[in-house]
Amino acid sequence: LKAVDKAIGKRKVQMSIPKSFYVQSDKRLIKINPNDINYVEACGNYVFIHLEAQKIFTYCSLRKLIEKLDCENFVQTHRSYIINIDKIKDIEDNSVLIGNKVISISRRFRKNVLNSIDVI
Repeated sequence: LKAVDKAIGKRKVQMSIPKSFYVQSDKRLIKINPNDINYVEACGNYVFIHLEAQKIFTYCSLRKLIEKLDCENFVQTHRSYIINIDKIKDIEDNSVLIGNKVISISRRFRKNVLNSIDVI
């Protein structure tokens, strides 16, 4: 029983560590660490991945990127936005402040956003 508990514990730790992935942008493959992502913005069939120092433009659906970001640190706030909850500076009414960007929270996703953060 102890061995099974230990194996399950190790498996949970391995699953919680976000893995880096590559996206294609301008005929280059760019390695992205999920911890470096501030937010992701959809624009039709393309997405802008906003990092601290740069913005990466790639052909990808938001749904496909959500699968790659299968981590408890990311939540969808709007049909066009996914945010890294660790990068949130402020939440006010129906918006989130990340860096200097105000991102709206739609009524559809508001409950998920509030459930994702720790409120005292």
